[in-house]
Amino acid sequence: MHVSETKLPWICKVVGVERINSPELSELRILTLPDCDNYRAQENKITDNSYSPASYWAMQGVEIHRLGLSRKLWNPFRNSHGLYAGLDLFRALKVLLVQRNYDYIMCYFESPAYFISIFKKFGLLRKPRLVVNEINYGSEWNLRERVVKTVLRNADVISVITDHLAEKLLDDANFRSKVYRSGFYIAEEAFEVLETPSNSHYFLAIGDDYSRDYITLVDAIKSIHPDIKFKIKTKKKLPFETLPGNIELIQEHFTREQLISLYRNALAVIIPLRYVSTPGGITSVLEAFSLGKCVLISDTPALKEFLDGQHCIKFEIGNSSQLAEKINYLWENRHICLLTGKSAREYFDGNCKKILYFKSYSNFLKKIIDKT
Repeated sequence: MHVSETKLPWICKVVGVERINSPELSELRILTLPDCDNYRAQENKITDNSYSPASYWAMQGVEIHRLGLSRKLWNPFRNSHGLYAGLDLFRALKVLLVQRNYDYIMCYFESPAYFISIFKKFGLLRKPRLVVNEINYGSEWNLRERVVKTVLRNADVISVITDHLAEKLLDDANFRSKVYRSGFYIAEEAFEVLETPSNSHYFLAIGDDYSRDYITLVDAIKSIHPDIKFKIKTKKKLPFETLPGNIELIQEHFTREQLISLYRNALAVIIPLRYVSTPGGITSVLEAFSLGKCVLISDTPALKEFLDGQHCIKFEIGNSSQLAEKINYLWENRHICLLTGKSAREYFDGNCKKILYFKSYSNFLKKIIDKT
């Protein structure tokens, strides 16, 4: 395996699985364009490579090069987060002018692929092929939607997490030939099954993205006995002047150890979701499953394949009365939380572990190579 001057010494170490012999993959040359989260993770020498496709390719012996974000003054978004950080015109120009001799450009999310897709639109960059993973199709942010639509039209391959999102895109004949479902995983080595303390005294709600429906949750809590406590961990600004006294709002940054402790001491994890096309909440769902926690979640079609079964408890989207009933039931029947949490971990082990994702992703890679 070859790695560029921005060395990734952790690639093979992080993967931790046997290399699958595949001659057609080992002949590939790949350029990866990380987004801001990936860049910061590498700067801080964090060995959780959840946000980069590089490790997936490296385990097959692929020749990998990584081109990081422009950190110079001429990049106005060099210190930005999220969507803006990936909108790096100077990095895209470098690809166009001097780093185009690759088979594929790999991006996670849509913003690192935006300018590359524009170059493709005007015929300036026919090769390498552009592969975009985990695109946020169906967002309610207009700017993001414009970026997504440009990338969808001009990328060569789109990889999505869920069946629901794949079906949405496959309904459009313009995208049908380029959409694949490659699945999702979290780095389970960071999370271990933790026994729920017998004195667990709160429900935990967690998540920052626009899919979260904290209005329904707070409405449900207002009808619940004040002795039942709740913790809401979010950076979102909640649309309430005051919150019920049994809610603790946590908005500061948590380390991984603090986050795991927050999960561990909760009786159950509540993930209230609005209807959106994107798989909002999936990371929190899998973190809770991997820790063996009972999950109480909105019955959203966006996550259907992860929620079907007896390993979680669902309530109707936006139905605060039903949510309140289920919270009261779990509070009075704590053994149900323990049993559901055990089933959640069993589901996680059988369907969501990293090795299973790598096998799925390897099949995805072979499919797109076969179609080249």
